[in-house]
Amino acid sequence: MFDGSREFISFDLISRIVPEGLDKVLYGIVIGIPVVVVGNRNLAEPMIHTLHLLSPTRILEVKPWSFKYEHGYDIIGTNDYEDLMPSNTLIIVNIDEGVVFGGRSSVYFEDLIKQISCLNAMEAFNLLRTELDWIFQSLESLSIRSLSKDNLSLEKQMILFELLKRIH
Repeated sequence: MFDGSREFISFDLISRIVPEGLDKVLYGIVIGIPVVVVGNRNLAEPMIHTLHLLSPTRILEVKPWSFKYEHGYDIIGTNDYEDLMPSNTLIIVNIDEGVVFGGRSSVYFEDLIKQISCLNAMEAFNLLRTELDWIFQSLESLSIRSLSKDNLSLEKQMILFELLKRIH
């Protein structure tokens, strides 16, 4: 549910602070890869509140700031990241340097980031909800059909093809 964070900063500003790699952040938030935001606390905290809006389909565990890195959060802000190794299972967003380390790139999520960069919080939230709902409904449809006795292989192939096209 959209709660209109009191510390929202525009996605346009975020895309200027971190010009490349936000697709990795969105991908990570959607599928559950932890995101660590490091840098100036005064910017990290509102950025984390804004990134929290990128998950309209699942509840995130978020800690806007901690002086020591803590496991178990979907998004956390800290300056204690020296022992962390960015990978496909951990994303580090360094807002002081404007770079994203780790994660996986996605053309689909790059396109979504471009679209939301000019939207307000509510519009971005609604766009993401619509897109992610479509993906989850497609996956559910594939799962249900694969369990049914009626093998609709052509339909499954078309849904899978469309899904792969959208998330590639």
